[in-house]
Amino acid sequence: MNFMDTNSKSRDELLNEINKLKQENSLLQTKLNDLDKIPYPDNYNFLKKITEITSTIFIIYQDDKIVYFNNAAIELLGYSEDDFFQAKFSGFIHPDFQKIEKANRQLLINGEKESVNCELKIIKKNNSEGWFDFTCQRFIWKNKPAFIGMANDITKRKNIKEELIKFKLCIERSFGAIFITDAEGNIIFINPAFEQMYGFSSVEAIGKTPRILKSGTLTEDVYNYFWKTLLSKEAATGEIINKTKDGKLITVEGFNTSILDSKGDIYGYIGIHRDITERKTVEESLKLFRTLIDHSNDAFEVLDPITGRFLDVNATGCKALGYSREEFLKLSVFDIDPVVTPQSFAEIVKKLRESGSLTWEGIHNRKDGTSFPVEVNIRIVNLEKEYMVTVARDISLRKQNEESVLKLSRAVEQSPTSVIITDRKGIIEYINPKLTEITGYKNEEVLGKNPRIFSSGEKSKSEYKILWENIISGKEWKGEFHNKKKNGELYWEFAHISPIINLKGDITHIVAIKEDITERKKMIDELILAKEKAEESDRLKSAFLANMSHEIRTPMNGILGFTSLLLEPDLSNETKDAYIQIIHQSGERMLNTVTDIVEISKIEAGIVEVKNSTFNLSESSNNITTFFQPQAQKKGLILRFESEVQVTNTSIHSDKNKFESILTNLVRNAIKYTDKGKITVSNSIKNGLIEFCVKDTGIGVPKHRKEAIFNRFEQADTEDTRVFEGSGLGLAIAKSYVEMLGGRIWVESVEGEGSQFYFSIPFFPIEK
Repeated sequence: MNFMDTNSKSRDELLNEINKLKQENSLLQTKLNDLDKIPYPDNYNFLKKITEITSTIFIIYQDDKIVYFNNAAIELLGYSEDDFFQAKFSGFIHPDFQKIEKANRQLLINGEKESVNCELKIIKKNNSEGWFDFTCQRFIWKNKPAFIGMANDITKRKNIKEELIKFKLCIERSFGAIFITDAEGNIIFINPAFEQMYGFSSVEAIGKTPRILKSGTLTEDVYNYFWKTLLSKEAATGEIINKTKDGKLITVEGFNTSILDSKGDIYGYIGIHRDITERKTVEESLKLFRTLIDHSNDAFEVLDPITGRFLDVNATGCKALGYSREEFLKLSVFDIDPVVTPQSFAEIVKKLRESGSLTWEGIHNRKDGTSFPVEVNIRIVNLEKEYMVTVARDISLRKQNEESVLKLSRAVEQSPTSVIITDRKGIIEYINPKLTEITGYKNEEVLGKNPRIFSSGEKSKSEYKILWENIISGKEWKGEFHNKKKNGELYWEFAHISPIINLKGDITHIVAIKEDITERKKMIDELILAKEKAEESDRLKSAFLANMSHEIRTPMNGILGFTSLLLEPDLSNETKDAYIQIIHQSGERMLNTVTDIVEISKIEAGIVEVKNSTFNLSESSNNITTFFQPQAQKKGLILRFESEVQVTNTSIHSDKNKFESILTNLVRNAIKYTDKGKITVSNSIKNGLIEFCVKDTGIGVPKHRKEAIFNRFEQADTEDTRVFEGSGLGLAIAKSYVEMLGGRIWVESVEGEGSQFYFSIPFFPIEK
């Protein structure tokens, strides 16, 4: 009995058919050998009779042209009579076999063989292919050489043979252990996997019964039920513990069934066993593991690395994506991951096989269409086959935190204020770019240091101690620091210092947010100064207006009063002269006041021009002192001009009127504020400049007023503007004119002892 053939019914029919065909062919072959002895056309009629009674195809062809064919050819190949007569014989032969047919025909032509036999593929009418057993002989047809071919359809037999070959290969290459027994249960065949699994060779197993595999761990009732099932012509399946040749116990998953003949009787048995010992061990281990992963906060998924379909999933995975377990196991990775494609999945599997595991961040889609970020860890696991095991963790909260941290980080990095973070001991761990920009210190210069490196030393240790105690107690501190930059420059900053407290209530770090307020402080100081100046200006303006009122009303009252007195009759000439003199002086006083106001207004408007001419400084100086001699003498003062420069060497090219106005104002001012003593006007040449000095023994200028006296509408004593006559514009006009001439003016004075007013202008002597 050959269990490698197909079922008995097909085989018996095939054998009967083949034997019948062989008998017919033998008879026909004998008759054909005598065909040439029969005269034509009798031989044609004879051929017709003997070929139409058989299912064998008969075809006669000369020079590749068909000249005769029987009904079997028409029926089996499907061609019409016209098709046969119009076609070439070689056209019916499959291209892959035309060379074989041609070579066989040549053997007949050469006389090397009387007949040839081979298996060929022939093309039928509908372009289908059929296998035929083809025999060919050479003979004389109508007095010409010809060939007669006889073909039997063996397509079914070839297909059966190919299936048998495939079946045999499948059995031999199967990973499952396969054995076949006869009806009595004696082993007649085993495959290589059986030898490998149980350790028995073919010689050792064939002729024995499957009882050589009994482990002794199962009761006889189990085996009796097993055989009862097989004898009932049903398949016996399930798990069983067997024993290998060396006594090792293994758990196998078995499929056993009866082999029936054409009558339905059992004439053998086949068993297919698969070793699941490792799987059972893993399953036992997985029971605990399964309990653990079902309660895990992460999604566990098992995939097929070939198709990407899900084979298993834990409860967390189903809940995370909104599917039931049944729904989930109908999905593939492509249904939940929008990024993964069949091509990229194949690349992932390839990398996994190379590295063992992969981790990445991706997106998973829920059943309702929403998505969430995940961290995926994936591994290849080999059990009885290859699996992909993934652990997917929902990182939505982490991503939100990372985004928040990123925003905060960017806010700190791009903050317009300085940020310092220290540990709880005050050691700097972080500074932002703004602090570097403000202080000039780089990261590596401050990290690991104490913030005292910015200290200017102005704040006392006790103040720092209070600050530190405040922070360590968990409170915030706000205040100002006058700190020092890397280059030594001082700057002001407003600081907000806070402790960073963890969930346990412990201080882990300290953060200081500091704003550079140097410009703000400067602006505040400037505003305060401006306010003081404005207040001072307002006070000066009030004093000036009062002074102007006095300077104008006093001479005006004098003029009006004495003019009225002049109208009185009976005035003596002496009285009239005295009144007229007073009126004249009052007019001059008013004229001087108006002149000063007009002049300072022109200076303020910027319409005063410098008009240079050549003149002698010493002569002009001498003339001015001579002009003021009467006023000085009237107050009992000595006024004199002392020049260190010869008169012949003091001719210069400058604005004579402005020079004389400067000196006039200084001399007039000296006479005005000096009650006794002397006034000296002197000059000297220093460093290309000619310097003039008007020295008096008057009331002097307070130290805090030395700069103010050169301002508009200001006198040395603004508290009592009525004590001294004048608008207070003389020194302001003098200062403006000195600066126009390219010089400078200043004062040295001791209050109560006198003053020395200096001014210098460029000196370019004129050669005579």
